[in-house]
Amino acid sequence: LVLASDNQVVSWKEHFDNWSNLNVVVLAGNTSSRQITIDNEIDVHDDHGRLIQDYIRCDVVLTAYKTFLSNSQNLMEIEWRYVIADDGSKMKNSRGRIRNLIKQLKYEHITLSMEWEMLKPKNDYQIYFLMNFINPQLFNNFNDFVNTFVPYEGEKMIQLNKIVEPFILTRDVDMIK
Repeated sequence: LVLASDNQVVSWKEHFDNWSNLNVVVLAGNTSSRQITIDNEIDVHDDHGRLIQDYIRCDVVLTAYKTFLSNSQNLMEIEWRYVIADDGSKMKNSRGRIRNLIKQLKYEHITLSMEWEMLKPKNDYQIYFLMNFINPQLFNNFNDFVNTFVPYEGEKMIQLNKIVEPFILTRDVDMIK
């Protein structure tokens, strides 16, 4: 499952088409067209028309965040191998509807994709909420986090960066060339 902003869905689809032979279904459009897509391109039914749980007809379902909000119940019925949340900075808001719905999905792995600048917290607590989303077992106590790492500066910043580093994949322009 790939979740992206409206304008990035097209880009993701183009990249999948150019770089893979995966069967990618874009879940978009109005309510009735989304339901047709779910019924005919995503859901798998047995010979009696019953839904077969945790199987889908495609390799990848690609959808925009606002479509995900409208169809989250359908997508929550599937046990996903991977979830990719483009613009992962949306997970910084601990009360955000998107974050809370994604946390309810069943998945083995999740990847958040975001610009490096988005990782820099606007306040000391956003890094906790982002890491709590990625690894709630390690970042499970807000008060412990605050007592250990806030304010996010100096030695506290160095210590937290060492813990967070394995969860972040970064690259610079020279690495891409």
